[in-house]
Amino acid sequence: MYDHMRFDLEACAAIYRIGDQLREALRSLVQARRTDSATVVNAIRDATKECRRETGRISAAARVHAARRGTGLGLSTLVALADLQFAGLSLDAVANEEPGEFTGLLANAEDIASSMRQRDQAASVALHMKHPVLLRNFDIATA
Repeated sequence: MYDHMRFDLEACAAIYRIGDQLREALRSLVQARRTDSATVVNAIRDATKECRRETGRISAAARVHAARRGTGLGLSTLVALADLQFAGLSLDAVANEEPGEFTGLLANAEDIASSMRQRDQAASVALHMKHPVLLRNFDIATA
């Protein structure tokens, strides 16, 4: 009955895991005193690639599931997948900003990693229900 929830759980877990991995990578760089922007950008790009890979993998499985069942995925799954995709886009935007001060780049990456780890699925669903326009840019067929 609730097998469709597998996809929103996978996407939520991926968001947390990628945010946690990025946080740990950034912490390691600081502890190793590797404080150049290029190493931070590389860590951000690795997290971005992982967001894209997981969005594509989970979305493909969700599309197959929906086709087999002849049903939609539900708002919760769409929100989780859209948020996973958005996390990747946010990271990509930070990585592609004009090279700036190391501390600013690090702070932006740490903020995104922290928000990924602290994400609340119920709050995200409520936000998307209140502002349905937010999901207009997300197309599961192309994710």
